[in-house]
Amino acid sequence: MTDATRYSDMIKAALDYCPDPDVTFEGVMAMLRESRGLAWYSPNAVMITEPGPRNLLHMSICGGELDELLTILLPAVEKYARDNGCKGLTGFGRAGWPRILRKHGFESRAIYFEKDFA
Repeated sequence: MTDATRYSDMIKAALDYCPDPDVTFEGVMAMLRESRGLAWYSPNAVMITEPGPRNLLHMSICGGELDELLTILLPAVEKYARDNGCKGLTGFGRAGWPRILRKHGFESRAIYFEKDFA
């Protein structure tokens, strides 16, 4: 069993909030198998990163315990990004994330809108 499989419930729960219906659990697992992204783990949290535009590392999926995401995984991901020449980190999420991440040096650059016709 891979770590990503062991953390599959957290990954799936995070994907429930993903605004892009084309992003699937199977697609995330394929991205990891094909080394197009990296998975970061703590006992109760997981973060998936992938190369982003403009030499930024994109935090595409964050799931599990918020405290572990912020105190264990975020510092490790930031160190990795700096050590590998990235200019910064990006991510998107629900409305509460900018308030939480502002304390960690992030600023909100855009807002995502969606109107569902269903």
